[in-house]
Amino acid sequence: MRYRTPDQEWIWADKLFTAALAGIATLCLFTLLSVSSLSTPLMIAVFFLSIAIPSLGGFAFILEFYDKSGFVVNTWYKNLIGGVAWLSGFASITCVVWHFSWIAGVLFLVVSFIVTVACIAIMFAMMRAIQKKTDADDDK
Repeated sequence: MRYRTPDQEWIWADKLFTAALAGIATLCLFTLLSVSSLSTPLMIAVFFLSIAIPSLGGFAFILEFYDKSGFVVNTWYKNLIGGVAWLSGFASITCVVWHFSWIAGVLFLVVSFIVTVACIAIMFAMMRAIQKKTDADDDK
């Protein structure tokens, strides 16, 4: 049985995360369209959403191209687009949650950070196991 390479695993995880974040950001934007008066956190959220949504779309396009072509180039501009997209997406969602309660905003930020670190650690462990399994299969 052939496994995906670590690069393919990272692309898959990046695509999944980017799509989820884009969906949540779009939902937040549609929710904000119905608000008549924007508070400061919601105004900041709108600014971040105006950056996040096109950046997430562009990053998803790049990841899809990498996935379909099988050719992965780790460039500074790919990392920049991804970083801007993810950070602005997180910032906009945090501002929307902060609007309702600053405690909820802080909790969202802290829990998101913990879950992100845990997911990265799990992905690294899985990729090491896949690499070992692939190497063992190649030796046969």
